[in-house]
Amino acid sequence: MGSIQLLDLQTNKLMDALKGAGGSVRSLALHPSEESLVASVGLDRFLRVHNTSTKASLGRLYLKQQLTGVCWLPVRQVAAATGAEQAAEGTVAGEQQEAVAAEDGEQQQQQQQRNKKKKKKAKSRE
Repeated sequence: MGSIQLLDLQTNKLMDALKGAGGSVRSLALHPSEESLVASVGLDRFLRVHNTSTKASLGRLYLKQQLTGVCWLPVRQVAAATGAEQAAEGTVAGEQQEAVAAEDGEQQQQQQQRNKKKKKKAKSRE
């Protein structure tokens, strides 16, 4: 049975164990902004999220594979905007949509050019 224990670096002593860890724990990841959250994976094929403050397991997810690593994705900050902020965000969002549309158009043109080249090669072989 695996276990995850907290280590107090100031006193260099082991604290309480986190609840819910089972099997050999292979990787831990601290949340980038919520310091009290830690994710773990192990050979029991569960991804677990723990709260280091309460020592409780917040949830677990069974995975089809045994994982040897875990990490958190960056969190986007979403805030309610009002008035001028919404207008500014609308302008930025519109510019981002235009940039994405332009990029998609370029990708489509490149794909069409590749298709034309393939057709020319196929005709020359005949």
